[in-house]
Amino acid sequence: MIKKTLSFIAVLLITCSTTAFSHDFKFGVGATYGDKTDFGVHGRALIGMNEDIDLVGGFTFSVQSGLTLWQINADGHYTFLEKDDFSFYGLAGLSYSLAKTTGGELYDEIGFDIGAGVEFKKFFGEVKFDTGMGDQFALTVGMYF
Repeated sequence: MIKKTLSFIAVLLITCSTTAFSHDFKFGVGATYGDKTDFGVHGRALIGMNEDIDLVGGFTFSVQSGLTLWQINADGHYTFLEKDDFSFYGLAGLSYSLAKTTGGELYDEIGFDIGAGVEFKKFFGEVKFDTGMGDQFALTVGMYF
């Protein structure tokens, strides 16, 4: 299963890099807090399709008592407001979650994401509702490179 996950990430990054020169392209890292999954580390690649629409592929990894969680997201961002170095966007997308218990049981689930976010210079923050792995709200903050 980990080989499939890493393969998916590699394909996502290759796809992102081939379209990167059409508009905006950036990588970001950050931290996520979910009301059911606790803290995790987050990485993402953003492709700007035009002035208003971005495609974002993300990966989150978290460890909590008795559970290891991997999640891959594919979201679309629509910018509602852009002023100087600040932008506000809505987001919607899909997620794939894979959880492993300390006992070795595996659970996976496909879910939907909906939420909103802001960017200020190189920093981003977003809040979203994710229907995968227990219907939860998640807050993600980070920085683009």
